Amino acid sequence: MKIKISSIVHYYYTFVLLSLITALGLGIYTYWFDGPANVENINAIFEASILVDNFKKRDDLKVISSKINSDQATEAVKSIILFQNDLQQINRIVAKQSEYEEITKGVAALKSSMNNVISLADLSTVMNVMLTKIEEFEQMVSSNNWRTLTRIAGRLKAQLSIKKVPGAELYNLNRLRLLNRNLNSEIKSIKEVTESSVLSRPNKDMIISKIASVDVELSMLGKYLEEMDRFNNTLGSLRAKYSTWVQKISPDIDDKRALLEERSQMLLLILSGIVGFALLSAFLGFILNRQSAKNIRRAVEANFIQVVSEGLIPTKDIEMNFDKKFSLEFAKLKDYLHKRMSFGSYFQDALPFPALLLDHNLSLAWGNPLFYEIWNLEKVKNSSTTITWDFLQQFTNLGEDDPIILALRDKIAGIYQIQIKAKNKDQNIPYEMYVSPIEHSGVTRVMIFLYPLVSLEETIANQTKSIVGPVSRMLDSLISKNLDQVSKDKMGKDFDVAGIKKVFEKFCLLNEKSENERGLILQKVAQLTEQLADKTKLVQSAGEISQNLLQEAADVFKTLGNVKGSIISVVEIRNEIETLFQSTVRIIKQVVGDKKTVLDSVAKSRQVISETVSSLDKVKAGRDAIKKQKANFDASLSKMVQRTNEMLISEKTDDAVSYRVKEVLTSFRQEMKGLDALGRKISDEMVNLDVGISKIEMINGGFVVPDFKHGRDEFNSANGLVESASKDMSELSIEGQKEDEKLIDTLKDLVAKLTKISEEISFAKGLLEIEKENRPEVLEVNELSIPSAQQLTNVTLEGVVNLQ
Repeated sequence: MKIKISSIVHYYYTFVLLSLITALGLGIYTYWFDGPANVENINAIFEASILVDNFKKRDDLKVISSKINSDQATEAVKSIILFQNDLQQINRIVAKQSEYEEITKGVAALKSSMNNVISLADLSTVMNVMLTKIEEFEQMVSSNNWRTLTRIAGRLKAQLSIKKVPGAELYNLNRLRLLNRNLNSEIKSIKEVTESSVLSRPNKDMIISKIASVDVELSMLGKYLEEMDRFNNTLGSLRAKYSTWVQKISPDIDDKRALLEERSQMLLLILSGIVGFALLSAFLGFILNRQSAKNIRRAVEANFIQVVSEGLIPTKDIEMNFDKKFSLEFAKLKDYLHKRMSFGSYFQDALPFPALLLDHNLSLAWGNPLFYEIWNLEKVKNSSTTITWDFLQQFTNLGEDDPIILALRDKIAGIYQIQIKAKNKDQNIPYEMYVSPIEHSGVTRVMIFLYPLVSLEETIANQTKSIVGPVSRMLDSLISKNLDQVSKDKMGKDFDVAGIKKVFEKFCLLNEKSENERGLILQKVAQLTEQLADKTKLVQSAGEISQNLLQEAADVFKTLGNVKGSIISVVEIRNEIETLFQSTVRIIKQVVGDKKTVLDSVAKSRQVISETVSSLDKVKAGRDAIKKQKANFDASLSKMVQRTNEMLISEKTDDAVSYRVKEVLTSFRQEMKGLDALGRKISDEMVNLDVGISKIEMINGGFVVPDFKHGRDEFNSANGLVESASKDMSELSIEGQKEDEKLIDTLKDLVAKLTKISEEISFAKGLLEIEKENRPEVLEVNELSIPSAQQLTNVTLEGVVNLQ
């Protein structure tokens, strides 16, 4: 394989070029030495004439003056450089050496003066800073209600504000001079008014230091006016020299131009012939070059396609007649390209889940087919539409904390759970998103892999169904009592298939246990039924006995009427005994309560006293430590105040200290004074603390232990009352015994009858209690004619009333 390019165009252009060079050489030689065709001289003279005319029209010196006065010194530098270049060019054509040297010296002096003006601070900035400081000064004096200073500051502010006049000359020099004189006069008035006022020395120092900060800008303004005066003087001198020089060179340029115009007519004819030949040659060369370029382009394109299609893309090597170095580089590129192509193909074909690559602008750089499928973007896959992450994020549940932005900005990889709702689809599909930032060739990209979680959820759901189904059928069989051996074997296979055979065994054990308990319950019910029948018979017998008891109880109550008087006497005696006993108990309780209260109060008092003494010792120690620290604090504060005063005194004599530093030091001194006042308040509080602690010591020193003698006397008195009550109680007991003997004689007759009735009642009561404890809740006994315990009680009460 070899590339061939035709050389006929080169031969043609070489011939034309040699012909033109020969013709031009002969023309130049003939008309330069023998004729009037000196082209360089023509160009120089006409150029000089044009430059002089432009000089007169432009008036560069006026432009420079206007820009300097407009505070545009940088633009003026460009104008003077252009002015100097044109002067040099004209001087090369029309030599007026003495006048040119004078102008050159004037331009150098003007540039030096301009440099001095440029080196100064920007006038607009100086005026703005000065106005800002005057406004701050006005606010300060106005807030302190210093009226004279407020009026002067207002005049200063008004004078500075009206100088911002837009136009060709932003700041008029005459007005600036007047402004400078007024500012100096007003500031001097401020200082004189301040010194002659009745203000305190700190206030005077603050006012003078505040207004003195404007001296820097006033000095800059004065320097600016001086430099501008020098500049205007230099510019006037240069303008005079420039006028003299222009008047001398203009006639010479006009004479040379008239002579050259006559000689140029002959030159025009010769040049017309050369131009005609050149145009014709160019036209023919254009046609020839166009045809040759088409042929060369076709050859190069064909060879390029052949090299790429046969030598680069296929894996098979072909023989090429190229340079050895080119062939080696071509082979390296071919190997590299095939490796990259194979890796890309492997990656795209083997990746089993969606993946995409975002560039540093979060635009889609690559995506595999599964990505376009899950996002439903197959239509734009092969189109030129740009897909961005902002567009893709609309179909996810990601909020403001976007992990993609975090990965691109901080290069942090991560794994995130997201849900994707594809375009024109209703279902949200869960994915596990793997985000990995990649930096290549200094550019950060983000690789995203989306692992689908739908299959995992479906697997879990299917597994759940396979487990829940057998369990549900098993529970239905247990509820309906239809679990036979055939059903059990079938369900056992289902549980075995679901992998939960142990659960099936537990269900079987549960079924067996429930069946056994059911049998035992049925047996117990049968036994209880038999016992219920027996108990019913016993209850009927108890009813008959109770009827007999009621009849006998009526006879007993007749006999009890004989002991009515004795019972009344016994009741009265017992009432007196109870009254005395209750009085005794009440007194004893009161004594015990008083004693307990006293003991509790003593314990609490001792505890409070011990804690108060302990706390007082700690407070004393803290008071001593605070006094020590307060002394150290006062010493440090005194040193700081002294240092601050020294700094303030030194800064008044040091002009290099900035206004801001002075202001900070003044403010710091005020803060130190406030801190000193706070220290004095703390000292006052410490004195109050000492007084309080002294009072507490006095109270503790005068504390006396309470006297419990009165409580002991009351306690002894209460004991005497208790003994007296005991004696009375003994006497009453003797009288009660006598009455009891009489009552015993009366009741002997009743013993025989009551013994028999008591045995029968005890037997019936036992039967009723047994029947009540053992009968089931469902047994209805209300229909039996058995007198209840309440009926027996009512009969007894009626008998007692009759006796009374």
